[in-house]
Amino acid sequence: RFGPSDEIAVFEMTSEGLREVSDISSLFVEDYTSAPGNVVSVIYEGSRAFLIEVQALVSKPVYGTPRRLASGVPLERLLLVTAVLTKRAGIPLDSLDLYLNVAGGLQIEDTGVDLAIAAALVSSYTDTSIPEGIAFFGEIGLDGTVRSVSSTEKRVERAKKSSFSRIAAPEGRNGIKDVKQLLKIIGGMKSGKE
Repeated sequence: RFGPSDEIAVFEMTSEGLREVSDISSLFVEDYTSAPGNVVSVIYEGSRAFLIEVQALVSKPVYGTPRRLASGVPLERLLLVTAVLTKRAGIPLDSLDLYLNVAGGLQIEDTGVDLAIAAALVSSYTDTSIPEGIAFFGEIGLDGTVRSVSSTEKRVERAKKSSFSRIAAPEGRNGIKDVKQLLKIIGGMKSGKE
């Protein structure tokens, strides 16, 4: 009744009853595999930063009109990121089927997942696996820029605790500034340069 209304707690049923899951990140990324379209993001819900797996599949349409399906994030986020990648990075996603999923059934409202959505889409489109140990976060603007999000330090700290030593985010000297740069980075991974 009193206090924050945006806190999150995760419980699991054991033989002794319900127990709180202290490391939420391990629950949502324990089955993560480095495959085209799979990326890890650091999100912030309530007062906690934790890792999630974002999965994307980009394919030729089976029917005449391309389909857009999103599970775990609002469809509007997928549509926004898709439009920006098409217009600002020149990736022709507008004519392809796009499927997006957040593993574990979690519903994400954090706009910091935008960069992970973009990375997953580009990874699937180019059939490039993102190496393990990289976590993505950042908000994507309509102009194609990658913007800072709240609680950056906590996100970085959480990623490093879970053995994600490389952070792909807009902050810092080597930060990702726009979606064209993201495309170059993932292209470099495919050719072995990144």
